[in-house]
Amino acid sequence: MEKTTWPLWLQAGYAHYGAREMPRGDNADILNFFVLARAFDATRDEIPWCAGFAGACLERVGLQSTRSLMARSYEHFGVKLDKPRLGSIVPLPRGANPALGHVGFLVEDHPKTVRLLGGNQSDRVSFAEFSK
Repeated sequence: MEKTTWPLWLQAGYAHYGAREMPRGDNADILNFFVLARAFDATRDEIPWCAGFAGACLERVGLQSTRSLMARSYEHFGVKLDKPRLGSIVPLPRGANPALGHVGFLVEDHPKTVRLLGGNQSDRVSFAEFSK
């Protein structure tokens, strides 16, 4: 599928594909995600930043995000869909702690997995597969 037909927030995210944490110092692009997502308490790119990335993509195209760095803040965000669609926001649990999670944008939906475009996936903006 042509990326020009993707939802605007997904296009905004793909524009940062490959942005990664720096071994020394901080990546200015990642720090800017926190500013765009209105999460001003974040000052380092080593903290979990998937929700900052998601929020920045939404805010960049004029949609208000949860304005939180908590991935699971997206669990009740937006409108629940009958079936997944390209660009859907996908919050996922991480471990047994109900506060921990991950969030990204749906790119592909498979029977047992989803492929997401997200931030902080192997410390970069990337595509990654997750079990449903």
